[in-house]
Amino acid sequence: MLMSSFLSASAQTADSTSSANTQQAEELFNQKMERRKEVWANFIPNSVIGQFAGNIGLVEAGMGWSYGKHNRWETQFLLGYVPKFKSGENDFTLTLRENLAPWQVGKHNMKFTPGVFSLTFSSILNDKYWFVMPEKYPEEGYYWLKTRLRTQIGFGERLTFVRAREARKNLEAVSIYYQLELDDIGILSAIPNKQITLYDIVHFGCGVVFHLNNHKKHSF
Repeated sequence: MLMSSFLSASAQTADSTSSANTQQAEELFNQKMERRKEVWANFIPNSVIGQFAGNIGLVEAGMGWSYGKHNRWETQFLLGYVPKFKSGENDFTLTLRENLAPWQVGKHNMKFTPGVFSLTFSSILNDKYWFVMPEKYPEEGYYWLKTRLRTQIGFGERLTFVRAREARKNLEAVSIYYQLELDDIGILSAIPNKQITLYDIVHFGCGVVFHLNNHKKHSF
């Protein structure tokens, strides 16, 4: 009987240890999956943007990600449309923009961002333009700027209308904004050519941002 009791107690201890190990393994697996979901959630866009003008097309649309402390940093990808005008054909542009919005003031349902600083890289999707100067030009350095890549620095302001928390099913807020952009060609051309004015260098754009509720931490 002593032997039987000993074997029974040993079996119960083994079962208890095995059950504890299984539960711990499941908890570790669930924690790992949650961390993985959090990482992938960062790749989900949390804004949709529409813009008019701004020297990256007549109209543009795209998506964006906000991150950092108080979501002060933003990365945006935009696809723009350029009508025929003088070129004789329709063109499209692809734009990468990085924004910094360090300040925000206002009440819960309306907020004003007095300064949005941006760095923009834009490329026109047409083989007529180039990254490397074609051989038809007489010498290296004849025209060293890449005609297929434009760089701009900008400043703007934004007004945001925040929805009530209980109404944020898919949309948290809507922002309207304007931006003033200075492009690289205009700035470099103005140095030797005094006839170039601010009108030739500064470009105006305006647009709207829809801030999505992607079930991460609230932005507003």
